[in-house]
Amino acid sequence: MNSQVAPYNFSFTDQYAMLRYFPSRDGAPNETWNVSYSESSQSSWAPTEKSRWGNGTSAHSTTRVNGAVTISWLGTAIWLYGKGEINDYGVQIDNGPLMFGRGSNSEGLLFSQTDLNYTWHSAILSLIHGELVFTGGTITTGMGQEGWSVQYRTIQAATTTSPGLPEINPIFSSAGAGWSMARSFQYPRLSCGSEGSSVSFNLSNASGFSIFGSVDGTSGAFSVYIILPQAVSPTVRL
Repeated sequence: MNSQVAPYNFSFTDQYAMLRYFPSRDGAPNETWNVSYSESSQSSWAPTEKSRWGNGTSAHSTTRVNGAVTISWLGTAIWLYGKGEINDYGVQIDNGPLMFGRGSNSEGLLFSQTDLNYTWHSAILSLIHGELVFTGGTITTGMGQEGWSVQYRTIQAATTTSPGLPEINPIFSSAGAGWSMARSFQYPRLSCGSEGSSVSFNLSNASGFSIFGSVDGTSGAFSVYIILPQAVSPTVRL
């Protein structure tokens, strides 16, 4: 680990946005990866139907030979979890030689690599034959300087005016039609029902971020873009 950077372990699920699935993220398991949920059968859940929801812990599985999932990270170690038999899958680190899987253990560990140089790395988990299930992983990255502690800051979507009415927090910039302040579940929220509309905000002095909200049976699909200009502060658009 770089002596100027404090190590930080970050865990992610198979739904993590920085993962790339090949040929695609979801579909028939014999053709690509297929997402499933521990408390929902495939007959009771379908990703194309808004009125149906997956319940429980998710997992991605495939029986397609050479089906792969990849991740890139800045750090020194990685652990990948799921289910696979010995030699049924392989892992490549930094496009190096293929390392055959030793089989998942009782904790679901498929593969681990530690003591890497602190730089950008890539990992490719792929199926050789049989079936492969992927549930997530952990990476060791850097978070601030050695001796510093991680600080968390919460930014609400709404601020309160003097009459006590919520209004949009000026840190968020909305584009397109349909944005309004809604109040549900006992808290105000920024809501929109118009396709193509977006909201963005700038980050500074940040190592990571999370976006929170609420969804229901009428909610549609959404995407998150991270824009990294030459300026120091990245822009996030939702």
